[in-house]
Amino acid sequence: GAADMKEAFKALAITAFTEDWEMLTAQQRSLDTDPSRRMALFEVDRAPQLYRRVVDKILAEDAA
Repeated sequence: GAADMKEAFKALAITAFTEDWEMLTAQQRSLDTDPSRRMALFEVDRAPQLYRRVVDKILAEDAA
């Protein structure tokens, strides 16, 4: 029923976010080891990358 579906989605979300956390943690360790290293970007990374550029630009304008 609905309760089972809710629990299934909750378990799926926990699994997905745990995998993301593990990947992001590994990426950060790699960057900390060698900050000159660039990460490979994939199409799925495009929107967050553009968002970060916009936020960085706004912050730079506010600081000026």
